[in-house]
Amino acid sequence: MLKRKEDSSSKAKPRGLCLHGSGTNSEFMRSLQMGMSAIRTACDWSYLDGAVPSESIPEIRPFLHMVKQKDFFKWLSYNEDRTKYSGFENAEAHVSAELKRIGDQDVLLGFSQGAVIASLLGEKLYKAGRVKAVVLVCGVDSKRDESKFTVPSFHIVGKLDKLKDRSLKLFNCFGGMKKM
Repeated sequence: MLKRKEDSSSKAKPRGLCLHGSGTNSEFMRSLQMGMSAIRTACDWSYLDGAVPSESIPEIRPFLHMVKQKDFFKWLSYNEDRTKYSGFENAEAHVSAELKRIGDQDVLLGFSQGAVIASLLGEKLYKAGRVKAVVLVCGVDSKRDESKFTVPSFHIVGKLDKLKDRSLKLFNCFGGMKKM
């Protein structure tokens, strides 16, 4: 009897959950991924809106024509210079409820403020065996204790991003397998 050769395209793709940035929404995150084809096609992605209603941020207003959804959200509240965050417990509960609904994911991807959540919550989920890695796009350091993250990570840092230094600081918070 001939054994059928395993077709790699028939294997299930990894599953991932995307967390958008502050003052945006899941539809905006989906459209943002259109410019990142390697990431967009790497997983079967789910998208989650933050739990806290928000105004759109000025930086995305020129792109609002790309999205129909006009409700905007954030994950956390922060001080004026964006160095201290509050509301992590609420964000954690919101993401955890979604994971309970859709099941554990292979990858947790966060953009900007979503990357703060993905890094902090990703570490907990990794230690619990509920995610295998995080992808952090234009993420910033989260002002947490000095211990290193152990969750495998992939970091995308914008060369012209005004928060590039804080993205590099976040990269250096990871001690496990990481790539930039």
